[in-house]
Amino acid sequence: MKTLITLLFTVLLLIATSVSAAVLRQTTAGPVEGEKDGELLIFKGIPYAAPPVGARRWQPPQPLANWQQPLQTREFGPVCPQPKRQDRRRDTGPQSEDCLTLNIWTPAAASKAPVMVWIHGGAFRVGTSSSPFYDGSAFARQGIVLVSVNYRLGHLGFFDHPALATQSSDTSEPDMRGNYGLMDQISALRWVQNNIAAFGGDPARVTVFGESAGGSSVLYLMAAENTAGLFSQAMVQSGGGLQRPRYLEQDLPNTPSLQQGGIKVAAQLGFEDDVSAAELRAVPASDFITRADPLQSQSLGFGPVIDGTLLKRSLPEAFRSGKVARVPLVIGSNSYEASVMKAFGQSTRYIINQLGPAVDPVKQVYKAEAGNDEDYLADLIFGDASFVMPAREIARLHARYQPVWQYHLDYVRQKARDEARGANHGADVILVFNTLNAIPMSRFVFSQQDRDVAEKMNHYWANFARSGNPNGTGLSLWPTYKQTEDQLLLINADGFSSPAGYRRQQLDIVRDFMSAAGK
Repeated sequence: MKTLITLLFTVLLLIATSVSAAVLRQTTAGPVEGEKDGELLIFKGIPYAAPPVGARRWQPPQPLANWQQPLQTREFGPVCPQPKRQDRRRDTGPQSEDCLTLNIWTPAAASKAPVMVWIHGGAFRVGTSSSPFYDGSAFARQGIVLVSVNYRLGHLGFFDHPALATQSSDTSEPDMRGNYGLMDQISALRWVQNNIAAFGGDPARVTVFGESAGGSSVLYLMAAENTAGLFSQAMVQSGGGLQRPRYLEQDLPNTPSLQQGGIKVAAQLGFEDDVSAAELRAVPASDFITRADPLQSQSLGFGPVIDGTLLKRSLPEAFRSGKVARVPLVIGSNSYEASVMKAFGQSTRYIINQLGPAVDPVKQVYKAEAGNDEDYLADLIFGDASFVMPAREIARLHARYQPVWQYHLDYVRQKARDEARGANHGADVILVFNTLNAIPMSRFVFSQQDRDVAEKMNHYWANFARSGNPNGTGLSLWPTYKQTEDQLLLINADGFSSPAGYRRQQLDIVRDFMSAAGK
């Protein structure tokens, strides 16, 4: 009997503890219930737009239906449809088109705290806000409200077809087609403006940041026509910026329009030219992943296109003309960005060699670094052309109007330096979020130096969100970017420094080659 009473008391105590840990917040659509974790409040899987299913597939994000009872937001929402990982250890979880959700980490006592909105990478084809590498706890412990966002990917996020051009729309903006994933991000930022105060955040102090496709998204958000007032600062990690433009309907030499890509997708799915929008919307989401080959139908991959409404000009044109959001900017790159090509099974050597003899002067400059290793030489040229040089050029252009801080990550964890060629594409993420412990057996993988670098990078990013300047107590000086000094924050095994003209010879010759080639 005594044992039974003890057991009953324990169960009641656990229930009481669970109830006390529940936290309610009111959104414009209805109440949400998250949980308290120490000094932090965490909300997962909050919907920010109506499910983009059925007739809402390939429509701009629509308003949510209201609800009355508290919505449980203790579990991440479904992952937007994407190719499944072969490695089960990296499985992203259940997938669904009903995936337009966001997550919030906030200090329990927050009031008008700075807000950071994270946009994940993944080539606009894969990725999710629920990755443990994007856990916002370290930022929240610094007084930041961290928001991470899901958005539509692949053919469901970036798609067009003549059948969609004649459809009736539920939106007041019927010409908004093609860039659905980018529209989702804008919808999430609007949700933040309308709701983040209920979670302790200040809607007037929102920093939008992202890596890879997420970094590219930030640049597109800066160039978009309807994002004024949605964010006050921006951070771009390995986001490129000088990529070749692509249009919604207009074909260019070697650059088919998004609509032409959609016609090929429909053909791969067995449809004739007269297919209707309703027929395309009835296709299971999985078919767009398993049956529609993105390398055949979308030769340039996925991503935003110039549609004449949301995006009126290419990123290079937007930044050169200054027709972008004039907000303080942090922008940077990593030293071995070409690793992203290996992740997608692509050869940088093949890509560089396709340029023919015209690229030989560029190769000659890089031989001082790469020696006779043709693969490494191609990796360096590709990484600089696609990420490092564009970051410098965007910094130069934007510094005409707003303060800019540029960085370059060349830090490799201590135990991997013998075999690593540099900081891989994406290596910055766990340092910025200070989520080294998300790696299995992390205490055996990372050294104290690794952890110190992560701590400092997390502080630089949080400082920028707080004050618009990444500098702060205990951190090496990070100078603002000026074209005359051409300084950046270099992060490597020797620590944090601010050299001038870093890799200037290589970046200049790559820039000049790409400009002459019209790339």
